[in-house]
Amino acid sequence: MSFNALWFLLISQVLPIIGVLTLVLLTSRFVFGVVARVQKYSFTEQAVEHDNPAVLIRLAGLLFATLIAFISIVKPSGLGFLHDMAVLGQTMFTVLPALWISMWVNDKCILHEFSNTQEVVEKRNTAVAVVEASTAIATAFIF
Repeated sequence: MSFNALWFLLISQVLPIIGVLTLVLLTSRFVFGVVARVQKYSFTEQAVEHDNPAVLIRLAGLLFATLIAFISIVKPSGLGFLHDMAVLGQTMFTVLPALWISMWVNDKCILHEFSNTQEVVEKRNTAVAVVEASTAIATAFIF
């Protein structure tokens, strides 16, 4: 394979995938930050000021789950750029709410004896954070 062919492959196939995955991760981080604010805490404050590993495990699990859910749809379909972006948008509006619904089900049905957010944020319970991250990753595998 010539250098020009490799360069064309990099520009036409690899860079758009990296760009889309970066956009998806930034969007999901923003959405998770908004939901955290609704739940009355800040990922950044908990991670930097309070050095809370449970919140970092929760965030890493959610971002990894988002990456898993989107990794299969970022390859070009051959039907055009607009079709690919429509599939990406549809998946984004399906996956992100599904991840939060899975966390809600985890909080209300699986670990129903206590509040997951309170355990993760106030008590720094890494076991609950690992269960939440695992639930999110399992949900992402469905997609």
